Amino acid sequence: MKDTVEWEKYILQLRAAKVIDLNVKYCLRFILQEYNYKDVETFGSNMLQKQVMDNDSVPVLISLDLDRNGNLYELDVWKADFSEISVDILDAKVVAVNSH
Repeated sequence: MKDTVEWEKYILQLRAAKVIDLNVKYCLRFILQEYNYKDVETFGSNMLQKQVMDNDSVPVLISLDLDRNGNLYELDVWKADFSEISVDILDAKVVAVNSH
């Protein structure tokens, strides 16, 4: 039951959050309404990680992170060799999942 409540909390936060561009490819930062941009919280923990293989067989890591208060913080997608990502991450076969 607790997991359901937590997911509902994050869905509500996502609906209300502003998304800012960090000028970093494949990275989104969530700003909740109770914070302004200058008071942005800092990284707290990793909530979920999903690893998929890109079309060139290089691993791609998808990470959803929380701030130090347990709120949504950042969605980060990066490729092990930092080259362009060419796989559709929503349809890709999961290689490994780590959730906390």
